[in-house]
Amino acid sequence: MKARIVVLAGLVLALGLLAPVTAGSRVRAQEPVDCRGLQAYADQYHAVGQTYQQAMSGIDTSNIEGWTATEFAAAHAAVDTAIAGVNALTPPAIAVEMQAQAVSSLELFKEMLTAIEQEGMLGALPYIDQINSAGDALDAIVLPIEEHCNVAILDNDDDGTPEVGVGVALDPALDPSAPLGDYTNPIPVGTAQQTVDSWTIQVVSVTPDGTQAVLNENSFNEAPDAGRQFFIATITAVNTGAAPATFDGNFRLRARGADGTIYTAFGDACGVTPNEWDQDMNVAPGASQTANLCWSVPSDQVQNLRMFDKQAESSGLVYWSLGQDVV
Repeated sequence: MKARIVVLAGLVLALGLLAPVTAGSRVRAQEPVDCRGLQAYADQYHAVGQTYQQAMSGIDTSNIEGWTATEFAAAHAAVDTAIAGVNALTPPAIAVEMQAQAVSSLELFKEMLTAIEQEGMLGALPYIDQINSAGDALDAIVLPIEEHCNVAILDNDDDGTPEVGVGVALDPALDPSAPLGDYTNPIPVGTAQQTVDSWTIQVVSVTPDGTQAVLNENSFNEAPDAGRQFFIATITAVNTGAAPATFDGNFRLRARGADGTIYTAFGDACGVTPNEWDQDMNVAPGASQTANLCWSVPSDQVQNLRMFDKQAESSGLVYWSLGQDVV
């Protein structure tokens, strides 16, 4: 549970409230009247996100439990600036509800930071579901606007670039001639693969429907929403570097369905998972950590579900098979 709380420190971007600056999608030649001004607004909205990223760049968001008063003050200032930046924008009528939801979500995130500073990590617990719901509410507002106006606002598929709609669907057909690690030729289960930094990652085994195992693990765990199941992957990370290090698998390792949807162990959390991943575990050079990650996934998206390391997105994602590949 602690790991899922810690990664909330970067949740402003993870929720898509503010996305990195991008050229974005240009409007159609025959722009709907109600879409006029939306592209310029989206560019300004993304600029607020870049300012937030820059302000947070010097803070270790994976170690919020170790933050000093100075670091909390810097994080609060960054969020305050983001709230002020969004509030200062003048949205076209079509984006008024979106802006209100974004500000509300940012204010909720600020409340959570205050609770953590005052009460420790357990102070975040009452906010996890609220923040996830806030992200869902923002998606429900923005996705129809993006598709109607052909303007990219949120990073809906979590690839680092805002896009129109939920993102590009991927061709799940296996292609052995494709480069190893491509979505169509993923790293096989049981095979270790070096990632962008000093780690190799191996999917040891999977439990496609681990719902009962999760429910048995903790009496406070709740069943997945209707039509979803808890997908458990046992992962081994080996430290190939020269110094002890930690690996934040809960944040870095994500699952992706063939429809392009991304699932994270914090945003699509299962609850307390058997042998769950500990991002604070210090791993010596040459040593390894083996534990479980769990994603709540729609049952109709389990087929062709594959895993990637978000840390590698700037140099090109590599996909690991989760044993559900269909020829």
